[in-house]
Amino acid sequence: MRRRPILPGGWRSWRLWPLLVMIAWLCGCATASMPAEPRVEPFQASARQVLAATQATLAERGFVILYGDQTLGRLTAEYPGRPALTLDARVIDEATGSRLSVTGRRGSQGLAPPELDNLMTAIHERLGEGIFSSPGS
Repeated sequence: MRRRPILPGGWRSWRLWPLLVMIAWLCGCATASMPAEPRVEPFQASARQVLAATQATLAERGFVILYGDQTLGRLTAEYPGRPALTLDARVIDEATGSRLSVTGRRGSQGLAPPELDNLMTAIHERLGEGIFSSPGS
């Protein structure tokens, strides 16, 4: 009794393997994550004050500060977990105060800006600029 080949065409079917590998590779590229959008918020405080408040708020929430530079106005923090949550903050001095831009990633997926609203509210409160802060404090 003669055996039938698993794939039709016998040895010629091996020619399809490079094509199948290329299709699988292209499908992997189609599912790559999009870059994270920044959450931007204006502050009345100086850039140094905003960066210090951001660092303190993140440390209070259990983040590990990986990198911080007041001169450049940059901060990178990571919350250890599976998958890890990584935040990058940049502060820019402006004429009327400063502007904080935060992007976040959970693993390889970018966080949507609304997911950072609680963090921004906590930083505003720490600086005395929040809606729950008493005037003049």
